[in-house]
Amino acid sequence: MEFIVTVENNNQQALEVIEYLKMFDFVKIVKNIKAKPETTTEPLEEDEDGIPLKYKEDILAMSKSVNKKIAQRWREEREKRIGKEQTI
Repeated sequence: MEFIVTVENNNQQALEVIEYLKMFDFVKIVKNIKAKPETTTEPLEEDEDGIPLKYKEDILAMSKSVNKKIAQRWREEREKRIGKEQTI
């Protein structure tokens, strides 16, 4: 498991934390790593329902799949309920 921690060394407590972490053999301290530039998100074009056009096909395919599974579960539950009513 890997963690990346940024410690600003602008005070004594931060430097003490770094010195403490250096005591462990499983901790690797790397200095002066440039942070990844923040990604800028461009607004996505949307259709009239607010679905991003870039992902519309995937979203609709997932929705259709989920709707089929829900309908199947309802059908199975209804058949169980009807079967129980007929046995009573």
